[in-house]
Amino acid sequence: MKRLELKVKNGTYVEVADVIADATKTATIVREKLLTIPVRYSGLLEGRTQREIEGVLETAVDEVLKTIHESKFVKL
Repeated sequence: MKRLELKVKNGTYVEVADVIADATKTATIVREKLLTIPVRYSGLLEGRTQREIEGVLETAVDEVLKTIHESKFVKL
């Protein structure tokens, strides 16, 4: 029991429910951001070159990926 308490205290052990809750929250945010990309960026992309469009879309995808790194269980 002491070993388990120490692992919890050190952060090397976390409850499954906490991980599931965080993963669910993160997945929901990622899904919402991905689904809004067409609506948010379609007007901005009209009349732009392919290279400009790629840059805008890369920025949008990077924004979504940052959400994954905001999960409390992601260690960089």
